Amino acid sequence: MKKRKLSAVVFGSLLLVIFFIYAQAEGTKKEDKIPISHLSQVEQKELEVFLESLQKEGGFFTKVGEELRKVGYSYQTAGMINSKDDINLIIIIPENEVVMEQKKAGVMKIYQDMIIKSNLDLKAFKIQVGHADDLAW
Repeated sequence: MKKRKLSAVVFGSLLLVIFFIYAQAEGTKKEDKIPISHLSQVEQKELEVFLESLQKEGGFFTKVGEELRKVGYSYQTAGMINSKDDINLIIIIPENEVVMEQKKAGVMKIYQDMIIKSNLDLKAFKIQVGHADDLAW
């Protein structure tokens, strides 16, 4: 009798494990079917060229970094560039530094000035400045 109960428990547990493994595998397959990008190949190529122009040595981010360092600001930049018209940047000030409105405004002004100097669309940029914990990711 005990062997039967033990066998039933082991068999039931084995079925549960197999079910969970199968369910996990199905979930992974569904995730793989989600399109990574809604951009055409031409749009993706244009975006890659645009990103490269922003990130290259002497590009937009280099110039902004130089200006921020000139005035003594420490920072890190995180962002998402979805298209030339949808650029989200988060400027993270180190936790050990006090972030006052004056500092936020100074960082924003440098970014805005460099956007204009680089002939980029100011309306395309959404910029947040602050400590990492205070920003909406």
